[in-house]
Amino acid sequence: MLPAIDHFLLESRDKPPQVWDTVNERSFMLFGNEKFLASTAGKRLLKLIGIDLPQLYCVPTPEPFFYWATGIPNSTPNCADCLIVENKDTFYTFKKLIARQSFTLSPPVQLLIYGEGKKILSSWPFIFECLPSFKIRFFYFGDLDPEGVAICADLIRSTTASENNMATIETIPAESLYALLLEAGRTRVLNRDQSRVADERMKTFFQCCRPEFKNMVSVLWQEGLVIPQEAVPASFLAAKGGVEL
Repeated sequence: MLPAIDHFLLESRDKPPQVWDTVNERSFMLFGNEKFLASTAGKRLLKLIGIDLPQLYCVPTPEPFFYWATGIPNSTPNCADCLIVENKDTFYTFKKLIARQSFTLSPPVQLLIYGEGKKILSSWPFIFECLPSFKIRFFYFGDLDPEGVAICADLIRSTTASENNMATIETIPAESLYALLLEAGRTRVLNRDQSRVADERMKTFFQCCRPEFKNMVSVLWQEGLVIPQEAVPASFLAAKGGVEL
């Protein structure tokens, strides 16, 4: 392995690649194994020899997420707003209603993103491939259960800690959409154990919301009930007409 790295470094020292390959592409070129560089063993090797990915002229590739560009211009200069929804049906409902102007969001969103549950925690950096460099706001809307709230809280922490010279990201719970879940009141019994979701993990979410909202959610959960996103279907949202995020 080391001879392959040494040969590449010597060759690229005099003639650096004009186009950088991906990590997996470079890994296959050097080792005949496209997964090695990104593996634990590969990272350990690079740390041991004091080499990083830029020295190998390769870049990691973020996990992509599924999204729809609304085509609506942003209302705030140098700022793009995105709505992330946890579940697939809710994604398609919002896509249909926004396209028909049957449900409006204020501020209007430029991207509607399917979070796909926990996947968004690893895929959100793909936003840098979708939007130019400026401030990006993620409004997050998920199930009103401990796991759904924890996903949003995790996302808030991840994006806050992001170091990217191209853009800054702020993640905000879409409290007005969660309020519609409470208004709909179509609850179901919590049918799987979510006791592993610690209060400390969810705290970041509730710190962004009004105290009265947190109290209503606490009462809901104390009764052993949760509200999935599907409790506000397309017909319900169209009747509401829109919300302020």
